[in-house]
Amino acid sequence: MLSSSIDLAANLVHPPTKASLILDLVAPSIEAGVVPYAQWIDELIKSQSQTSTNDPARNPAALKLMEFFQAQVATADKGEGEFMGIPSLITTRAVENSQTLKELTKRQLGYEDVEKWIGYWRRIGFLDN
Repeated sequence: MLSSSIDLAANLVHPPTKASLILDLVAPSIEAGVVPYAQWIDELIKSQSQTSTNDPARNPAALKLMEFFQAQVATADKGEGEFMGIPSLITTRAVENSQTLKELTKRQLGYEDVEKWIGYWRRIGFLDN
């Protein structure tokens, strides 16, 4: 519950930042390119046919979510809503009733955030160094 609100629930999301901005910052950090979502799915499907499903270490994590990703193809590249066409959530009341969220709305995610994520993912072994 929000401390100074009569609302019982609120949508909590990071302040709006276009996925394309984040992807454009992440891609060079991991030496990857940015491609349309449908093309990414096609490449993922190709990798699935080339990957031994008997060896979990060589099976990309994204393959485990293939059905979810394929369901998003129709809306992913339309630029509506959030990343992959997920509807935007209205956060007006949450921001009005939370000083922390008010502070967060003063800036968008950016290069410094991406660098922290990449550094963390490398430290825990999620990404190669």
